[in-house]
Amino acid sequence: MNGSPVSLPLIGAVDPQAPFTKMRKLRVDQLPCIAKSIRGKIIEVHRGHIAPSLGATDIIVAACYTFDFDHDVFILDVGHQSYSLKLLTGRSIDNIRIYGGTAPFPTRGESKYDLLTEGHAGSAIAQSLGVAIARDYKRDNFNIVVLIGDGGLTTGEALEAMNQMGQLRKRVIVVLNENSYAISPATGAISERLSELKLNPLYTDTKLAVKDVLQYLPGGNLIEETIKGVKVRAAPSGVAPFFEGLNFTYIGRFSGHDIPTMVRIFDACREYVYDKPVLVHLVTKKGKGYEAAEADPIGFHGI
Repeated sequence: MNGSPVSLPLIGAVDPQAPFTKMRKLRVDQLPCIAKSIRGKIIEVHRGHIAPSLGATDIIVAACYTFDFDHDVFILDVGHQSYSLKLLTGRSIDNIRIYGGTAPFPTRGESKYDLLTEGHAGSAIAQSLGVAIARDYKRDNFNIVVLIGDGGLTTGEALEAMNQMGQLRKRVIVVLNENSYAISPATGAISERLSELKLNPLYTDTKLAVKDVLQYLPGGNLIEETIKGVKVRAAPSGVAPFFEGLNFTYIGRFSGHDIPTMVRIFDACREYVYDKPVLVHLVTKKGKGYEAAEADPIGFHGI
């Protein structure tokens, strides 16, 4: 893997062996500048998977700032959301999708931050379950974070894995990136239900008391100051019971482009000790930050 060294504003040159050291010294309000720079680089290179990568950028920046991925585990589903992670871990995308260059998906031999080599949708929750079982067998202690799109969530493998994960009560943080698309607009009953909720005026932004947010988090009273003042959406009655019925703690819905809020929520998830999986529900816009991709997310999926 070749390519020019990666440099980001406020961080400078990114060290592939310790990429998050400088980033974690930044203030939270400086992180959108990092996300904007990453989007600019993805648009400049313009070599495929632009729309999904742009849509997931803010989530990935917030996750990398909050979690310790030198110890914790980050698994992406689908893998073509990974361009932002590659830049944040010091991997050039100037030669992405070119023979001998940076791989367009998480690739195990490319970086220690790619736990698994993975391509298309539906496998990450099952993979994370395997990692969680191994972690608990070894009596280790680290967070496992999965970022999955609403298209990937509808696959049989993902649903089967959630079914078993909930039964086994494994500690995994599943971040649902809802953008109403797979490659094309998402279809099926689950996607339809999520879309209806987005349009329903009953589920508008509401400023809730901290205790109303924390009721979803076991031991939430211990971290009240961590997410004080978070602006959340009232838990949609048709979605929360679905995930809670699978024995997940449901937290949502939040904007997947509001980095400070995501940092608070991820920090809350990271800090408390929980005895079952958590699902954080985020809503994003595919192609975010690039007008052409926002207008044509299907056309800009693969180009």
